[in-house]
Order: sequence, then C-alpha cells, then structure tokens
Amino acid sequence: MKRTRALLVSGCLVAGLPLAWSNPAVAADKKAFCATNVKINLQLNRLFATATAAGQPSPAQIQQASGPILTLVDQAVTSAPAAIVGQETIIANALHANFQAALNDSAVSDAGSKIDTYAVKNCGYHVINVTGVEYALKGVPKTLKTGVVVVSFKNAGSESHEIRIARIKTSDSVKALLALPQGQARTRVENLGVTGSDPGQTSVGYFQLNAPGRYVALCLVPKGTTSSSQGSGPPHAQLGMHSEFTVTK
Repeated sequence: MKRTRALLVSGCLVAGLPLAWSNPAVAADKKAFCATNVKINLQLNRLFATATAAGQPSPAQIQQASGPILTLVDQAVTSAPAAIVGQETIIANALHANFQAALNDSAVSDAGSKIDTYAVKNCGYHVINVTGVEYALKGVPKTLKTGVVVVSFKNAGSESHEIRIARIKTSDSVKALLALPQGQARTRVENLGVTGSDPGQTSVGYFQLNAPGRYVALCLVPKGTTSSSQGSGPPHAQLGMHSEFTVTK
C-alpha cells in the first residue's frame, strides 16, 4: 500500500532552511530535539485531520499549515543529534525542492522512519507497542493517561494495516459509529492521527490525548489492501479491527 502520509512518519521536517546541521559550531540538544519532534508530528496530525477522502490535504491547507511547522522545524534543525543528520538532509532536500511532492516521496518516508526509530529509543517518550493482524489490534491498553502517547505499530498481518486514534464525543458505541455513513461518523469523533505500515513493517505515530473520556483505536484500510493494490472490501474496523480504551487524568 503506497503511504500517502510520508511526512507523518518523519521526525523532523526541513524546508528552505540554512543547512545548520553542517555547521560544527551548532551543538545538538537532544532534550530540545525530542520535545520539538513531538510538536512537529502533532502539527502534521492536525494538517492531515483536514485531508480529503483521498488522504491528502489541499494545497491551501498545506500552505496554511507550513508556517507553524517550519518554525518548529527550524528549532529542530539546530538541536538535531548527529546520529540522524543524514536522514534530516534527505528530508530537507526533498522538501526544499517541492514540499507537496515530498508527501509521497518514499525516500522522505524511509528517512523519517529512521528518525522515528532513533526518537523512540532515545527520547524517553511514553511508548506503547501495538501489533496489527487480520483483523485485530493487539496491545492497545484498556486505559491511558492524558498527554502524548507514541505508538510503535508493527504489521504482523498479510494485508496493509493502520492504527488510527479518535476521541468519541458522543455516547454511541463503536459498533454504532462504524455502522454510520462516514460523514456522520466524523461529526461524532475527533480524529487525533494515524500511522500505518505494510506487512512486516513498523511505523510510529504521535497522539495527543488531551481530554479524559472514551477513545477508539481502529484500522480503516479496506479489506484486501496490500503494498501493491487497493482492496475493495469493507474497512478492517468493520471486521473487528478496533479497540476502545479510556483516557483518565
């Protein structure tokens, strides 16, 4: 399955900025980088929460979001650890050449995945490990605290899968929400972000759990989807690939 949200799995995005990482006088600050990395990914979540049904934000949405994102990116560049300078450079070059095209750039996605691997191991985030199979999400806790949670999502199935997290704003059951037309269901939940991967791969997602209440983790990838073709079946969530959990203070 071609991932159209390549930037969502990148830990640091750089566009049109000085090559600060090439200056030996610039000292890396891992703590600052780790904090900024989260902020960048949460901004990207907000951008893609407004995306079209095809999964891509419009050029106008990208333009509107670019300012805040690039401000954070500038901060991240100056604090980038040496271990991820090469990956940062790949992302920088792609975004500088064509920001929108970089959303579908496999080199950007690969570099971002390596940055995420570094961040998960070194930043001290609250990380939960979730595995996707046909058709279930394994490892989603029953309860979580408010704050940022980082999900390391492994696809152990034979189809492509994702983990999408949403806050349920009504008293509807998850089953009832899944039975609604997509447009109606969207008004009853708050989409907090998504990360996905093809069979045998792992991706990382960053989620801000602000309010106590009911939440759901689910996969909306159509049945039969693989790395090479889009499936035509129902969303995996309708086949049981969802898990409700509670967020507390």
